Amino acid sequence: MKHGVLIRHGQSLGQTARQQGLSRQDSTLGDIIENEIKDNGVASTYFVANSDISETGKGIPENRGTAINVLLKDLRGKLSIVSPSIVSLEHIDFSMLPDSWPEINEKSEKKRKLERFLVWLSNRQEENIAVVCHHNVIRWLLNNSIDRVPNCVPIECFLTDDSKLVLKSEQSESATSKEDNNSTIKSRKIARSRNCNLNK
Repeated sequence: MKHGVLIRHGQSLGQTARQQGLSRQDSTLGDIIENEIKDNGVASTYFVANSDISETGKGIPENRGTAINVLLKDLRGKLSIVSPSIVSLEHIDFSMLPDSWPEINEKSEKKRKLERFLVWLSNRQEENIAVVCHHNVIRWLLNNSIDRVPNCVPIECFLTDDSKLVLKSEQSESATSKEDNNSTIKSRKIARSRNCNLNK
């Protein structure tokens, strides 16, 4: 069973830093790769772009894909101002995006795409995975078990062996319930055993 974190994209940490009492100079995701390269000479954290969890339609700008060359140019410009994390851009895997990107088939079946994504996630070797995507995609991945998805707030979950995402809280409740049930069954067996001994 893998440990996962779902994160809804939204305002950057830099934009909300002051409200959270943080410095704008705090580490970014890009620093993870930089530190790995400094320590080991190689980046072991993978950033993979997967179109199966893209959200399209409704004419909203964020729901439209951006050409990779345009995206990288924009990110290089922004990162050069706020963080020395440009090296991280060289370690993003875009190979899973279709050749037609940023044009994708908006009529593709949502359920099939999400199931395919979860199977792909299950087959990866990493045990700890973070997925950054849209509000509705997170709800769909969790089978609508939550109503509201705040921006940039990690939602802890588990990826089960049958490629299902469940909230960590639900998994804990399920484990507690199972444990209580086993304890009840065990208590009943002990009570029966004592009754049998008394009858003898």
